[in-house]
Formats: sequence, C-alpha cells, structure tokens
Amino acid sequence: MKKEFNFLNYFNMRSFFLGIGLSRIISSTKEMFFLSIILGTIIGILILKVFNMSLKNRMINVVITSIFFVISLMVLSNMISSMYLTEMPKLMVGIPIIIVIIYILKQQEKVIFRITNVLIVINITLFVISIFALLPYVKLINFSYSNTSINNILMSALEYALLSTTPIFISKDEKHKDISVIKTYVISSMTMMILFAITLGILGSNMVGVYRYPEYIILKKITLFNNSANLENIICFYWIFDVLMFLITCANRIKNIIGFKKTSILVTILLLITSYFNSDYI
Repeated sequence: MKKEFNFLNYFNMRSFFLGIGLSRIISSTKEMFFLSIILGTIIGILILKVFNMSLKNRMINVVITSIFFVISLMVLSNMISSMYLTEMPKLMVGIPIIIVIIYILKQQEKVIFRITNVLIVINITLFVISIFALLPYVKLINFSYSNTSINNILMSALEYALLSTTPIFISKDEKHKDISVIKTYVISSMTMMILFAITLGILGSNMVGVYRYPEYIILKKITLFNNSANLENIICFYWIFDVLMFLITCANRIKNIIGFKKTSILVTILLLITSYFNSDYI
C-alpha cells in the first residue's frame, strides 16, 4: 500500500496549482519562477519533516477538509464549465463529480489506491506527450530578465510550499504516518517546474495573468500530424485527475470521521455551497 499512498500524494501535491497556484506564481515572479519553486520545495520538505498537523478535534477536521473540498470543486467545475461544457449550468457539471465520489466512497478504501495505480500511468503518459508536443512552441524571449523583486520570489516560494504541502496533511492518517513522502514531493515539484516553464515559455508572464486557465490554453497548441483534433480536451485530463483525486481524498477523510451516510449528505450540501459561491469565482 506504500506505493499507492505515494501515488495518491503525487496527485494531491499538484491539485492546488490548476487555476490557482500556477497563474499566481508566474504572474508574480515571471522568469524567476524556478527560484520560487526550488525555495518553495525546500520549505515544503521542512514543513513535512518538522510539522505534524494532524488535528485531534473531529469537528474542526471536518470543517477544514470541507473548505478545501469546496475550493477544489469550485476550480474543477469552473474549468469544465469554461472549457468543455460552456452552455451547462455549473451545478449540473458538479453533480456527476459528486456521484462518482459517493460511489467510490461506498467501496473499501483500497479501491481509491487501486484507482491511483491506473491513473498514475495515464497521468504520466499524457504529461510526457504534452511536454514533447509543446516544446517547439516555447519562445526564449519569454524568459527575458524583468528585474523581479526578491520579495516576490520569497512570497511566491512560501505560497508554493503551502499550496503543495497542505493537501498532504489532508491524506495523512495513523496507518500511513511512517511512510515517507519526500521523494514523491520532490518528483511532483520537478513536474511542476517543467509545467511552469512550458506555460511561461509559450504564453509569457503577461498572458498567463490574463487567461483564467493558462495551463489549459497552452494545450490548444498540440496537434497530431499537423491536424488539430481538440487534443487539449484529452491531454488536460492530467490536471483533472489531480483535482479529482484530491476531492476523493477530502471526502474519504471526512468519511473516516463521520461515516459514509453523513459524508454522502455533506458532500451533496458542499456541492450546493460551491454552486452558490461560483458566481464570485473571480
């Protein structure tokens, strides 16, 4: 189970960068993003080694996990609504996601780990394909020196560390407390470094700040045999898997505290809360 748990954390570590972290950090640090990621990774490793943030209070645990669930569901439903199903209400977009989550929760916890075994292969395959397909579109001029302040670099490093480590504490429990996630964390940071570089190299820092989901926009460049076939709608699943697995992780954490039936009701309520706040997504 150790391998599968690390796979799950790989998805979780990347989940807060879709629609949030990547845009903010590149807009703030521009071509110096790599320093923020390196420093942020070091800070993140220290956080994982030093802090034990397991909350003992059951109610606080459920509330905090629910907040992260709403944030992630909001990002994912907005992304799907903006890029795939533009005419469909966001509430309707979220319903199938909640149904899938409830169905998975109804199974034994080992099913979640089996899912990660399958998705990690698909995730890495799509990631590698996208990188090689996008490299020709990278413009070196987008990495030109822009005199980014040290304060921006340091603040973005802290932001990177918090965004990448917080989901790990959600998946933490007594059964897996001795499992090291440092190697997984470093590998995750390396993939994020590559994604940051590709996104900045193609769009430039100014355009990254303009687009709502720049990590999706760059995928529109991908073609097969010089013919466009909306491949971005398939390739983008490596981002969707990240957020979806974190949503499942949050729901499973809540299930372990209050049970399956109450969790099913709660995640349905959280969908309605997400739908309410979606109007203020910006």
